[in-house]
Amino acid sequence: MSTVLTLEEVAHFLKAHPSTIYRLLRRGLIPAFRIGSDWRFSQDSLERWIREAEADGREHPTLVLSSHNIAELISESRVSQDITSHLKSRTRSRRGV
Repeated sequence: MSTVLTLEEVAHFLKAHPSTIYRLLRRGLIPAFRIGSDWRFSQDSLERWIREAEADGREHPTLVLSSHNIAELISESRVSQDITSHLKSRTRSRRGV
């Protein structure tokens, strides 16, 4: 079983600032998963991600999304759309539109 790392541990492991790790997360460029609102990382996945980047000569390894990750992204997008729609409707009702 792979060791699970926190964001801070990954920053230390990769010798990068935590904001760099967050940026990679936002862009979907680093393998990770969530537990509640916290990001976690499999050390095995990170090591594989690094090896693939080195082998391909890429600056940033790409993340191949699984069907689970895609479903999660779609779900997050729908939640975001629902929240945006709700806020817009509240704004319109306050204005009397």
